[in-house]
Amino acid sequence: MKSKCTARLFAVLICAGSVLPACAQSNTSLSPPQEESERYNQITADRGWETEPWTGDDRPFAAARAAIDRVFIAKKDLSPQLTQYEALAKAHPGNPLDQFQWAYAFRLEGSVPHPDGRDGMPLVIAMVNARQPHTYNYTRLRFIYQVVEPEGCNLAKRLLDKDPNDTRVREVYAAILSESKSKVDEDLAVKIVRAIVDKAEDTPASDGLMACVYANVGFLEKNPEYYKKSIEANNLFLKLTPSYDWRRAAALHSNEVLQRRLNENK
Repeated sequence: MKSKCTARLFAVLICAGSVLPACAQSNTSLSPPQEESERYNQITADRGWETEPWTGDDRPFAAARAAIDRVFIAKKDLSPQLTQYEALAKAHPGNPLDQFQWAYAFRLEGSVPHPDGRDGMPLVIAMVNARQPHTYNYTRLRFIYQVVEPEGCNLAKRLLDKDPNDTRVREVYAAILSESKSKVDEDLAVKIVRAIVDKAEDTPASDGLMACVYANVGFLEKNPEYYKKSIEANNLFLKLTPSYDWRRAAALHSNEVLQRRLNENK
């Protein structure tokens, strides 16, 4: 179980900025970790949102996403906007657009390492508690934050039907597939990840994604070659990340578990 948890933990940490599980929350949680974790588990138990049709007006959410992307690409710093969006979201807890802007900016800002860490669990709770707009972009963001279970494959396919080139959705989809017990799914996960990494620059995110998928497949197949590939990818991730990046702890722990597995197979 410990090895399986490590694979899932690293997938959550690295893949597409998903929320941290309770056992890996930063010290800067916005509410008591235990209470927040219980609330998160409660609100995410209902999976009906994954199959609902997108009948709402998606234009405000698409426009907000594009505007935030433009600022991030130009500045790589969304701190001022994030402060503004957080204030709006907390002032209007039922407004889905305010929750979307806060959560989307937070995800992008959180993709850049910060000394104080990042914990997205409160944002997921806020998104779920808001009035649901039933739109593509809102569902997509919830998927990126929330879904790491195999049941999320159908939603991943729906989202990729809408945008086949959505790298973030493909990353999460690969992580989900690599948790499957199906050899076909595992092979598809590796294929998706290799395609993403081949087209991307050598970044911590791409190396981390490769590490978590190789680890998941290795654990399921009990295949030492995948353990080695995961360790190599983890080492690249560690080489490219600063010492204060909180994701390093997961990568280091993952390597410890993988090395133990390799030693057991000698």
